[in-house]
Amino acid sequence: MLSESIDLPATTYYSNTMLTLTLSHEILFCLFTDFSLASVLNFIVLANLIGEVVIEKDSHAMAILFGCFIGVQAVGWTLNGGFFTDAIVSKDELVENWIKFISAPILGVLLFYTVRFTLESINNADDALLEES
Repeated sequence: MLSESIDLPATTYYSNTMLTLTLSHEILFCLFTDFSLASVLNFIVLANLIGEVVIEKDSHAMAILFGCFIGVQAVGWTLNGGFFTDAIVSKDELVENWIKFISAPILGVLLFYTVRFTLESINNADDALLEES
């Protein structure tokens, strides 16, 4: 709604990224730990907001994939104690492997879209240069 009122494409990318980041983090965090009242309230709010996700261009899909990737990685950071962890915090190898196995395909698709987007922009720039000459 904010991106439509302001008419800035960056707000659409930001909202897509943040919604998918929050959703993927909350789902995986609840699966690896347990559900609570706060999780249920988060799901209710996210269910109302998920209709606002815009997928019209490849760049919107890239923002969604980036949000999913960061959300999956954030679950690992959250379960290990955050950014500034102590050596006292024990790491679970099974959870770390799940994080790797879930985030690897997301990163692969994100890299594919990034390479495709870059090659298309280079190709469009070359076509524009040829038309000018």
